[in-house]
Amino acid sequence: MARLLLALAQSKNNETVIRDEKGEIEIEGTTYEIVQFVNRGGFGEIYKAKVKNKNMMVAIKVMENTPGIQEEIRNEINFLRLTKQIPIDNHPIIEFYGSKLTKEGIFIAMELAACDLVTFWLNKVSEGDAQDIIVSGIIIIIYVLRALAFLEKLSIIHGDIKPQNLVIVPSEQGFCIKLIDFGTVEKMNTLRAHLTVDANKSHTLYFASPEFLHRNSKNIMSRRLHKKSDAWAAGVMFYLLFCGGLPWKDQYEYENFCNDKDAKDVAVPEDGGYKMIIELLLKKNPDDRSSAKDTLMQLKAHPVPNDVRQGL
Repeated sequence: MARLLLALAQSKNNETVIRDEKGEIEIEGTTYEIVQFVNRGGFGEIYKAKVKNKNMMVAIKVMENTPGIQEEIRNEINFLRLTKQIPIDNHPIIEFYGSKLTKEGIFIAMELAACDLVTFWLNKVSEGDAQDIIVSGIIIIIYVLRALAFLEKLSIIHGDIKPQNLVIVPSEQGFCIKLIDFGTVEKMNTLRAHLTVDANKSHTLYFASPEFLHRNSKNIMSRRLHKKSDAWAAGVMFYLLFCGGLPWKDQYEYENFCNDKDAKDVAVPEDGGYKMIIELLLKKNPDDRSSAKDTLMQLKAHPVPNDVRQGL
């Protein structure tokens, strides 16, 4: 079955149509019955599966085992194993159940999500209930900042925070938001604020911070991560979701912003909501930028979240 899943993962590009699949795969002593294909991402495919003889559904991530992704996948598996051992209520990291590496493929079993953050937010906006939209926005902000504060405490940078890497997971209270895709994580030296990464480090334009994209006199990108680089990405994500677009019209304008030492900080429109919170995160100078933990503290001044916070 592992070979069949791998062949399917290699055969389609950017497929999003759900299709039924049948078969079984064993991962770390647990047998999973494949139910259906769910989606194709950058590295492979996601399948919905059921634990054999149990009423438990999971997601199986299937990737081809190639040299180009081995380090990122190793990072992801090691990080998921580490965080699984940290006891915390309402864990902000997607739950990891096990992995299987063969010569041809890599298979990761994890918690099944309902959808990503983009899909969830677009559905909320389309429903049109103004009060529900406001409350949902605050819930998103709190969950995301809580997840990043968890990483900050571990001195870890995710490195690719964006709406597609946060997912909605059903819970007894309704839903929670969790982080996924940890192939880009970096461990920071607690005595330093910056870390320079390899030239092949994956990143997503606009969500990559100004300090990462800044170029020197030889036009070489610095590729420097700051301990608050994830906070920048969260600010861009909140701006995108709540203001309906990005602060820059195109890549050229954003790269100019990153490399103009006189560029002013992003001004967030009032009508998007959450202006104060987003502007704290979008300080161009990382030394002036608010951390996720500090931004959560600032949320106490917001008129909505006190009741919402108690329910999370």
